[in-house]
Amino acid sequence: MLYICDIVLVSVFIYPTVVVFWRGAWTTMDLLLPSYTPTSIIYTVVIFFSSELLYIILSYPILNLFKKIQNHRTLTICIDNALTLYLGVTCVAGWRCIWKTVTFYYLPNHPQIASWSAHGIGYIVLTASLVGNALLARGCKVDGRPIEDGTGLYMTSIIEQLVSHCKRTATDDREIKPESITYI
Repeated sequence: MLYICDIVLVSVFIYPTVVVFWRGAWTTMDLLLPSYTPTSIIYTVVIFFSSELLYIILSYPILNLFKKIQNHRTLTICIDNALTLYLGVTCVAGWRCIWKTVTFYYLPNHPQIASWSAHGIGYIVLTASLVGNALLARGCKVDGRPIEDGTGLYMTSIIEQLVSHCKRTATDDREIKPESITYI
């Protein structure tokens, strides 16, 4: 019963609220930055890459901070939420940059072809890179949970996970073990 309640909560409340956040961040950028001009793309690129660089530089100090304050639940949640807000806006800036670039430069006179081909190219690239699950919003992490060994905080964790997966797959005897199942 709790599983069904979780599905309803996440599907009806949490995911739509995430979309509202994304839309609000995007609209705020549209209001603050010049809209529909190549200059807007440049501003968004600067915001995105400078924010990512700052995050990379601060990721180890942030991880150490989380380790020191793990027993202070309220403080952990506040810092976790501030980091999530920062990374959420950074992520939307990256999307906005890509979206505006595609709009201006990828088949601008053929929007339907551009839309369908961008959709297909994105899917093919993600699945060929073994990260097709990035298309799905899987799971919903509770705020303030400790970050085990920094997984998810380090920028390179996806690369490490892919390499580990490829090594496991190459040496795997094709037997499914119960401990390897993460989603049912």
